[in-house]
Amino acid sequence: MQQSESSQPSVIVVGGGLAGLAAAHTVLRSDGHVILVEKEKKLGGNSMKASSGINGAESFVQQKLEITDDVALFATDTMRSATGEASADVNDLVSVLTRHSAGAIDWLVNAMGVDLALVSQLGGHSRPRTHRPVKAPAGFAIMRALMKL
Repeated sequence: MQQSESSQPSVIVVGGGLAGLAAAHTVLRSDGHVILVEKEKKLGGNSMKASSGINGAESFVQQKLEITDDVALFATDTMRSATGEASADVNDLVSVLTRHSAGAIDWLVNAMGVDLALVSQLGGHSRPRTHRPVKAPAGFAIMRALMKL
């Protein structure tokens, strides 16, 4: 990231999927300038096709629904699902993913207006933590909200 003459950040974001659009929104909310580069004709990437939901532990949605969950258990479930071993050590990537999952859910719901009111227990999870919309596939709902730049 480099500073422009107006001392606002200038950022080039490569990719118009979930990660790229989330990054673009972060820069825009800081009054920065973004150039978004996407190879396809439309934004959305593979995230647009995701149907199940987005996983998160200790989210305000879970708390509202009185679902007991914690980040350590989410990390353990993720490693067990990935490795097939119940005692697999949690790696750094999984640790970051699970520790920041509630914040991601909160941002999508509160800042971006995504409906993630349903929470289900899907494969590989020992608690309900898959957040999903009531009326649309999750990926479509999330990407539709993020495309409103």
